[in-house]
Amino acid sequence: MLDGALTCWHKTVAAEDQDAVGADKTAGFDSVDRSRCRRTTRAIVTGRRVKAEEALGWGRADLLVPQDQLRAAAVALATEVAEAAPLAVQATRATMIAGLAELVKMQTEHELSEQAKLFTTADFREGVRAVAERRAGLFIGA
Repeated sequence: MLDGALTCWHKTVAAEDQDAVGADKTAGFDSVDRSRCRRTTRAIVTGRRVKAEEALGWGRADLLVPQDQLRAAAVALATEVAEAAPLAVQATRATMIAGLAELVKMQTEHELSEQAKLFTTADFREGVRAVAERRAGLFIGA
C-alpha cells in the first residue's frame, strides 16, 4: 500500500474530508503531527475550501503537479517506493501508523459524544434551517 497524497492545481480540497486525491480522511487527521492541526481545524470550523497549493504548504499533500501529469507522478512515486527495500518499507510504514487505529476510534467516539450533545441545541436546528434555506445561520450559542 502506498501512503502519500498527490494533488493537482485544478483540485480544491474540501476541508470536511481532506480528500486531495488520496489525502487522509478527517477521522484521524493530523493524529501523529498535531503541529499542522491549527490551520486544518480553522478550515474545518469555517467550512473554507483549501486550494491545492495551500494543502501542499500545510503538509496535507506530498506533491503538487498539473492535472495531466497526476497519473504519471503517482506511478513514479509508487515505482520509487517499490524499488526500496520491501521489509524496510513495511517496517517504516508499520512504525508510522502504530496506534493510529486506536486513536481514530477514540477520536470518533469523542466526536459522536460531542455531536450527540449538539443535535439537541437550537443552534443545530438553526444550522439545518439555514443550509436548507441557503442563508447564513443566526446562531445564539444555545
